[in-house]
Amino acid sequence: MNSEIHLCAYCGAPATHQLKNGKWCCQPSSNSCPDVRKKISQSASRVANKTCPHCHQEFQNIHPKVFSNHVRWCKQNPDRNRLSGELFRKTSTAAVQRSLIERFGEIREFTVTCAKCRKQFKVREREKIFPSKEKYYCSSQCSHSREHTPKQRKAASEKTIRWLVTHGKKVHKNVLRNCQHCGEEFVTKENSSKRFCSNKCARRHIAQLKYQEKLGACVTDIERTKLEIAKYREACKFKFSLNQFPDEFDFDLIRKYGWYKAKNHGDNLTGVSRDHMYSVMDGFVNHIDPKILSHPANCKLMIHSENISKHNSSSITLDELLKRIDQWNLKYGSSN
Repeated sequence: MNSEIHLCAYCGAPATHQLKNGKWCCQPSSNSCPDVRKKISQSASRVANKTCPHCHQEFQNIHPKVFSNHVRWCKQNPDRNRLSGELFRKTSTAAVQRSLIERFGEIREFTVTCAKCRKQFKVREREKIFPSKEKYYCSSQCSHSREHTPKQRKAASEKTIRWLVTHGKKVHKNVLRNCQHCGEEFVTKENSSKRFCSNKCARRHIAQLKYQEKLGACVTDIERTKLEIAKYREACKFKFSLNQFPDEFDFDLIRKYGWYKAKNHGDNLTGVSRDHMYSVMDGFVNHIDPKILSHPANCKLMIHSENISKHNSSSITLDELLKRIDQWNLKYGSSN
């Protein structure tokens, strides 16, 4: 009976064991082979003391490969990110690139609209998976300014209560309080020192205190009247977003001329601004509620130079404004 003689793939001696990889070896495992053990021993003898040139950390008896790997990925290495990009480009084969293009398409620029401010901007995505998101935001400020639904707020509150109970913390009950500025009721915790229903009310309350302080310091009636007009004009400012009513305003005017910006704040003196059709000065003289003048039905987009030349005159009467407000509220609901 002829028996085939096999030699060890590592040292050349007669082999007695066949390994899982199909090779023959003189020992039950490749690491037990005398030649392999000798090579491992020689490699281990190359260890030495090294100091990283970037972070200056000292390593005792470290293998050269381990040390070079640390130097390559050291956080203090200024070329760390650049080299990683180059390394990817070198190792990313043409076959991988072709596979990505077949599956997801070429990388192209697409124009999208911010879900918050409606600003258009460009994103780079692969054409077959665009759009990869339901909503796009132009900045982190827009993405973080979303409004939570009552369901989301309730879920977050319940999660917080569960965490407090689990960690043995005291759960404070909700109580009703009246806002010191507007008088409306709001919910807060029993241990809270909150006095206002919102930050807006707090700012307005502080502004009112400052106004009363300035009013008391006025000597003449002219100074007092100027201060009262300034306060009334502030209360009459429009507080709505034009994007809430896209069918009511001429957005082509904004696209053509842009928004008005002062010389020291963007320098667009030929831009567009919002105009009170029933003027603020007429409202002050006739003692009109500022909420009526700040209503969206009283707003019109105009070239700023034309708005300035209009001065304090009104383009509609008070009766016409009240009629416009009634029609607006029937269409969109009450805005104030």
